[in-house]
Amino acid sequence: MASNLVYYSQKDKRWSSLPYTVTGSKKQTIGTSACGPASFAMAASCFLGRAILPSEAARFALDKGYRTRSKGTAWGFFAAASKHYQLGCIQTRSLETVQKALSAGALVIATMGPGHLTAVGHFVLMVGISGIWADVFDPNHNNKNYGNDGLIKQGVKKDGKISVQLSVFQREARQFWIITKEDNELQRP
Repeated sequence: MASNLVYYSQKDKRWSSLPYTVTGSKKQTIGTSACGPASFAMAASCFLGRAILPSEAARFALDKGYRTRSKGTAWGFFAAASKHYQLGCIQTRSLETVQKALSAGALVIATMGPGHLTAVGHFVLMVGISGIWADVFDPNHNNKNYGNDGLIKQGVKKDGKISVQLSVFQREARQFWIITKEDNELQRP
């Protein structure tokens, strides 16, 4: 695991109202739709040992064409941003590969479909693993989708740091991006 974990909320007043749009919509802001860049900013900041803010990551996504018209952030953003910051990145659908990577100290960005973490779609950062639980940094610190079925533990409410049973990722995750400090740390599964 990265030695110094960094948490950012996409809803932080410092950047939540900044535009994250290619259509000019005032409703598309970092606070409403930049969970992908916020998740990447956390991972990059952890590994680089310096602040990569969600606003910087969102600007990269906008400048390089990874902001979609309506769906948020294109999946290609994570590999491109990782390369830009000289980090390693492998995309996978395998939860087993993700578990091994987390145990080895990688961080993992997951895109989630409707369910425990989102009603539509959402990116979160997996920062650790313990048995059947993943430690997760949710960039939406005030997420109201967690439910009360025992599959998510919140600890301190509204701090964005939660534990999620791996079964939730098995059912609801669409894709994962394993992020490491250096590109040569990753071996293709």
